[in-house]
Amino acid sequence: MSKADYWSETRRICYSLLRPFGFGQPRTIEPLIIEELKVFSEELKAQIQKNNGIIEISNQFQTVYMNTIWSLVTGTRFEHDDPKLHRILELNRMYAASGQIGGGIVGLFPEVINYAPNWTGYTHHKNVQHQMRSYMEV
Repeated sequence: MSKADYWSETRRICYSLLRPFGFGQPRTIEPLIIEELKVFSEELKAQIQKNNGIIEISNQFQTVYMNTIWSLVTGTRFEHDDPKLHRILELNRMYAASGQIGGGIVGLFPEVINYAPNWTGYTHHKNVQHQMRSYMEV
């Protein structure tokens, strides 16, 4: 048996063993987005009825985005009122806000982080990063 034949046979066996777990099957994001938007539209309708047509939508789209990505990666989704989802979104906002460390000066002089971690925002950035890791490990 040549190396090519051996590789082809090994690959075929691996695919046949992993296919029941979803490996190699096309997985598009479109059905996930459609499902998430259906849930979201129903929640918006309920909120409109509950609040006489007045709703606050400032952060509600983030749940749709996060749930779509989360379900694509993990195969599960959160309910929109799940506290875990809202904690992840809060940590994500904090992380994004801490992303521009030092107002760009660190890009010019990266060693500034070593001398002034609080002033550059590096300490806060690392703290939020640690919170995200700790939360995801639980």
